[in-house]
Amino acid sequence: MKTLLISGTLLAFSIFTNDKKVENRIVIESSGKKINHLHGTHIDHENNKYVHYINMLDGHRGISIKDTAHKSHISQAFEWIQVIKLSDGNYALIWQKIGGHYLENNKWVKELETHYFEIRNEFYKELVDNIKTKDDVLLDFPSIWYGKIAEKKPVHDNLDNFEKIALEDLINKHHSLKTRQPNCFVLQIKTVNNQKTVFFRLPEACPNEERRLVNAHFQIPAIDFMKAITVE
Repeated sequence: MKTLLISGTLLAFSIFTNDKKVENRIVIESSGKKINHLHGTHIDHENNKYVHYINMLDGHRGISIKDTAHKSHISQAFEWIQVIKLSDGNYALIWQKIGGHYLENNKWVKELETHYFEIRNEFYKELVDNIKTKDDVLLDFPSIWYGKIAEKKPVHDNLDNFEKIALEDLINKHHSLKTRQPNCFVLQIKTVNNQKTVFFRLPEACPNEERRLVNAHFQIPAIDFMKAITVE
């Protein structure tokens, strides 16, 4: 799996306005391995059975997973997922997904969206500790720092330098917020068929109820999830 390509040495630096230092700029320091292929499972309530998709939840029967216009309307969908470490000591979950919009002539324009959800350092440590030592546990991590950038360009594997700077700009902008409706990242660690497994949904509006996770989730062996979230 590919990792995020970062050019040069990334160091925290300061923003100066009117020749006065106003704040330390948060930058992306390093990144973990990408997750780019996962089974998404959700319950088809009409037939009372589980339906499986790749990198997507809540799909509709009869719709091809290659239908990018349809996928753009599904929030629980991704092209890849990755964990990054920020220069302030915190972490962020980032993922890219297909977005887009229709023009007045009903022509659909595809966009690439890069989403981020910040994970506080103490939450990251709690996540790692639980995966290593616990079983049958539900974790719920809230954050008011989340957002996305979007560009009208083809999907590619890595953030280019412009996108990296744009994402850093968004992260720094959101850090000025004192209060905001949080999103939640909910995961369950559970042993299934003698294999410790992580079940999760992409971060979404709180409260992220446990039944959502039961009805629709991504799943990955815990050992593979640990490899993905380990950031040097």
